[in-house]
Amino acid sequence: GQLIPIEYIGGLETAELTEILINGEDEESEDSLRQRYYDSLNSQSFGGNIQNYKDEVNKIQDVGGVKVYPVWNGGGTVKLVIINSNFKVPSSDLVNLVQEEIDPIQNQGEGIGLAPIGHKVTVTGVVSTTINVSTTITYKSGYAWENIKAIAEEAIDDYLNELNMSWEDEENLIVRISQIETRLLSIDGVLDIVNTMINDVASNFSVDKDSIVVRGEVVG
Repeated sequence: GQLIPIEYIGGLETAELTEILINGEDEESEDSLRQRYYDSLNSQSFGGNIQNYKDEVNKIQDVGGVKVYPVWNGGGTVKLVIINSNFKVPSSDLVNLVQEEIDPIQNQGEGIGLAPIGHKVTVTGVVSTTINVSTTITYKSGYAWENIKAIAEEAIDDYLNELNMSWEDEENLIVRISQIETRLLSIDGVLDIVNTMINDVASNFSVDKDSIVVRGEVVG
């Protein structure tokens, strides 16, 4: 919205906040702190191993998870793929921030950032894959697609968000027809569901290991 300066700024006519580049985060919960402590005991981390990269990158503001690919482009190279704290595609500003913290591009491999000397680190963000859903619904008396469309879209959004939250710990995400049907069947007015397809295919849909999923069109 509109920004109002608390002190005079010469030449300023208007200012507006239009986009969030790096999200804020809530303070860490007690359960999260306890789990992080136990993880630190079990990881036996040392500078430059996979767990160490995960620990350091996840400490950076607005990072919600990271996948580490060692020796991805030859000896001494490391690739980090990050997701933001809302479990969505990160902004270029966040990707650049992590790159600078871990291994600045202009000094790659020199140990200027957190990465050990000799490690050339490349930071990228997850990409998104659009999931279109079509299905044939039998409705209870008095109901039609127009009555439940918004609720159905929200139910699918909730499912895809849950998947995205598990991205860091999964080899790749799989969108399952059974999960979609279960959630749609729980909507008031839906009696039965058949012929459910994801991106025009009547089977579970697997996405690339560096991709999350977002809802596209839903047709019932």
